[in-house]
Amino acid sequence: MLLIADLEEYAESVKARVPAIKKTVTLSDEAQLAKVLTDHKASDNILLVALYADHDKDRDNLYEWNNITSFLVLEKIDYSTGLPAMGESFKRTQAAAAAIVKLMLEDYEEHSCGLMGKLIIESLNIGPRRALTQCQGYEITFNLITEL
Repeated sequence: MLLIADLEEYAESVKARVPAIKKTVTLSDEAQLAKVLTDHKASDNILLVALYADHDKDRDNLYEWNNITSFLVLEKIDYSTGLPAMGESFKRTQAAAAAIVKLMLEDYEEHSCGLMGKLIIESLNIGPRRALTQCQGYEITFNLITEL
């Protein structure tokens, strides 16, 4: 199964390689996310949130687990500034999400023994997230196959 320490380490490596990411945090659930986003400052944008994986046993292999997880790429914004500011925020977070996915794919190809070497390419999905405690941005969902 995907170990939390490995997920945290990978999120930190993403932060080091994507200059737009200013802060990372690894969380287990929506309640923790709400607290973190309430306390998040716009000066710390862009925030990368790594969510703990759900673990689904692979029925064909006794030792493999399908780990379903996601990264949230978020900015705190003032919604009273209007639609243009919201659009600019989505542009920035989309660009950061694209840079993260590019890194994930590069790591998949170049470091087949590392965490992203276990990535299920077909599982990658990117979509917008709105109205998360005055934050918005993009979510990258993906699956990794790991051993216990």
